[in-house]
Amino acid sequence: MERLTKITTSGFDNKKVDTEDYSVYELLQMVLGKLAAYEDTNLMPDEVEELQGRIEHLQKFYDYFCELYGTGLDVANWHLNGDLEPFDNFFDSAEESE
Repeated sequence: MERLTKITTSGFDNKKVDTEDYSVYELLQMVLGKLAAYEDTNLMPDEVEELQGRIEHLQKFYDYFCELYGTGLDVANWHLNGDLEPFDNFFDSAEESE
């Protein structure tokens, strides 16, 4: 059976393009899986896509600050007392909060 090419754009601005080859059966299984996920969440597909974009944006934000970890940066006036605090402590406390 002939294989089809699926083109996917991703990223917050849809600039990343990926292509994958699938059989018709594989594409049908993917579509059915996505429909089941939409039914489980009671969200419309466009709402899920919007949330996915937000998640990707937040992941980029988090990754940016992860790259600063361990570089010796200090945060000024974190405790509102004028003292410097290592950025790593600031980052760790943010990760521990819920």
